Amino acid sequence: MNAKKIMVLLVATCSLQLTAITSTMTHRTMGTSPLLYRMMDYSKRQTCFEIAPIFSGMYDATRVNENIILNGKNSLVFDQQGNGDLNPVWLNLMSNNTLADYNSTVTFSPTLTQSGALFHWYSDFDNMFVDVRTALVQTKTKIAINEVGGGNGVNPGVLNAQQAFSQSDWNYGKIGQAQHVVGLDNIELRLGGVYKATSDVSTYDLLFAGFGILEAPTGSGTKAEWLFEPQVGTNHWGLGLGFEALVSGDDDLNFMIAANYRYLTPAWETRSFDLVGNGQWSRYLAVQDTYGLPTAPATLGLPGINYFTQQAYINGRSELNLYLRLQKQFKSAYFEMSYNFLCVQKETIGTIKPMTPGYGIYALTGPAGGSGGVTTSSTATINQDITTLDTLGTPIEVSANNFDKLSAAQSTYATNNITARLEIHNNNIIYGFGASIEAALSASAISTWSVWAQFGVLFDNIISYENHREFNPEMYDLDLITSSSVHHEIAADEAGLPEDVINSFEDIFIDKNDNFEFDNAFEFEDMQENDADQKDLIIAKIAELNSNINGTIEESDDVNESDDILQEDEEKEEETADKQETNEPAPSNENISATENQTISLNDNAIAPAAENGIDLKNNDTKQSVQPAPTISLEDQAVVIQSDSGMHHRDHKINNHATQPMSADEITKFLHHNK
Repeated sequence: MNAKKIMVLLVATCSLQLTAITSTMTHRTMGTSPLLYRMMDYSKRQTCFEIAPIFSGMYDATRVNENIILNGKNSLVFDQQGNGDLNPVWLNLMSNNTLADYNSTVTFSPTLTQSGALFHWYSDFDNMFVDVRTALVQTKTKIAINEVGGGNGVNPGVLNAQQAFSQSDWNYGKIGQAQHVVGLDNIELRLGGVYKATSDVSTYDLLFAGFGILEAPTGSGTKAEWLFEPQVGTNHWGLGLGFEALVSGDDDLNFMIAANYRYLTPAWETRSFDLVGNGQWSRYLAVQDTYGLPTAPATLGLPGINYFTQQAYINGRSELNLYLRLQKQFKSAYFEMSYNFLCVQKETIGTIKPMTPGYGIYALTGPAGGSGGVTTSSTATINQDITTLDTLGTPIEVSANNFDKLSAAQSTYATNNITARLEIHNNNIIYGFGASIEAALSASAISTWSVWAQFGVLFDNIISYENHREFNPEMYDLDLITSSSVHHEIAADEAGLPEDVINSFEDIFIDKNDNFEFDNAFEFEDMQENDADQKDLIIAKIAELNSNINGTIEESDDVNESDDILQEDEEKEEETADKQETNEPAPSNENISATENQTISLNDNAIAPAAENGIDLKNNDTKQSVQPAPTISLEDQAVVIQSDSGMHHRDHKINNHATQPMSADEITKFLHHNK
């Protein structure tokens, strides 16, 4: 059978409803819920640690009762005359008078709460990633008992239904008192790699993350001491595979479709069994020692729950997780809506350890209505007051072969989960909150709600700091001749920059329509008509730009060469000043030189005053009218914006051309857009 048929069969199985009452009903472990943990952006190389305080509760208690309470009811009628759902005599609860008239209505109200903290560690290396998830959890459960009527029991310590279901003689199957357990939930380890399916020129990224799963058990399995017992973790190892496909667009929208499968290995657990042919809750029937019958009858039955609860081998089964995640970024905020479908295959039970031999079901009455205990009553049910007796002198023993395995196995567990989450990113710090609703699809599943806060931190990945280049974002060069954009690949070295700063200047460079143009109406906000020197203002803006984004302007690799160029420029300034005093024309742009390693050369002789009524940048005089701006020659220069730290380090190189000048107006606009 191929994988597709197996998946279809498994999903179809999840829709089946439980047809028998079971003694076992457990909740989902937190580690199997991927939506409780933040969505990983595989387009970024990062290490993340996340902690999320969480509180969860159960709703729809009726569904729980349908699964574990006799006849699937919320309330049971206790009647000693055999006219109700349960005869309390089987529980050693009988009236304190000769009328045998114990009668009451008992209502069962199950509750479940979980509180604790989720822990998540994710680290992306050059060729693989490691993802570890677990939770420190306190789980509390209780089936509250409310009895109307009754209360007239005769046996000490067993005067009512509450005492009957929690009596000290019972080792298993008890009901009525709150229970809690604290521990570490199962630990899930994912090891995998990421493949980028789109090219660098695409307007979106499509990334596939494939991984293997190892789920390490932290629990000891069911103990069966209490019905609807609390659990943290399981005692089953999980081995599986999974994938997450992430589509990340230029519109700050991320969409993920994912699935994982795991096989849960077999393990021994303690389970309580009903008997084949004796009906629901026959685990609570009384038993007696068959030795010496009928000459030495028992006067009181023993709690059968202690004999019908045994170690059982729970066979391996499959678990399927499907989920969709949609995330939208609004500046530094990330809002997510997600859906998860979980299906865990029903349990099957293999070997059962044998019960203590020599015991049969206690007969409440003897022949002709006399005293019981003279023989066994192998066909008795939990509501009878007069039972059918086995042949005197031939009592029938109960063995593990009489155990109904379905009554101790959990049926298919299937749920739908809807989750909403809001994350705020402040530099490398993450905080936020989320909420989810999980609705049961199968009778044995539990409907829950959860709320949590989220705190996390992102770290640089030292191993991939300089070397990893698989998933570089696409950016654009600005062609300063045509004022249009030219696509090129950007090197991302993971040093990082705050997310809001990245977004503020990245949007200027990324042009989806490939026709970025300067805003012709732009002027510096602080530039007035009477401002002093445009050149000084431009230089100041460059310094301000560098300061605002923690950037640096790339310096010359050869300090001595830079000093020589500076000295040469100073000499040309003096020459130009002398020629201006003698009304000699200023040197043309062809005489201006620069080196490849200089970022911007803004010397006086790079700015030619206008022919008439222009701006004299040398003596800071402003004429009555301003003519078109002088030109600046940027020969083979490169403006390099570099960040110092963070997780989104990017180098943006804007290549200009030596043969074409750029006006001062254009450079000021360019600097404004960069800012």
